[in-house]
Amino acid sequence: MGGVGKTTLAQLAYNDDKVQEHFDLKAWACVSEDFDILKVTKTLLESVTSKAWERNRGSRVIITTRQEKVAVVARTFPIHKLEPLSDEDSWSLLCKHAFGGEDYCGTKCQNLEGIGRKIARKCGGLPIAAKTLGGLLRSKVDVKE
Repeated sequence: MGGVGKTTLAQLAYNDDKVQEHFDLKAWACVSEDFDILKVTKTLLESVTSKAWERNRGSRVIITTRQEKVAVVARTFPIHKLEPLSDEDSWSLLCKHAFGGEDYCGTKCQNLEGIGRKIARKCGGLPIAAKTLGGLLRSKVDVKE
């Protein structure tokens, strides 16, 4: 499912300090549905030097996909399927992006909480929807807006 946070989770792992310390070499390739394997391979190889590979301390590959078939074919570990957010988590995320946090929203915008929670439910548990709508609603302090 698009927008549930697969790429964001992979980016967080990729940029994590412990990952930085463990691996001498990292490469990121973002590909679309109709990707060209030769182009992807070339891009990855161009992003690293041969000397870096000589000190290789192992390797890991993270694949994010909307298609379970791709995950099944590529897996060597159990597939981790991300689930949509709960309505409460969607509300918290929407508040964070619309008002700077749930605490601010709860105290300063009580008149917006009802409609805000309805909007959060309409996000269908997708973090990208809650973040985007929260950003669009930033600084709106009237229900009419």
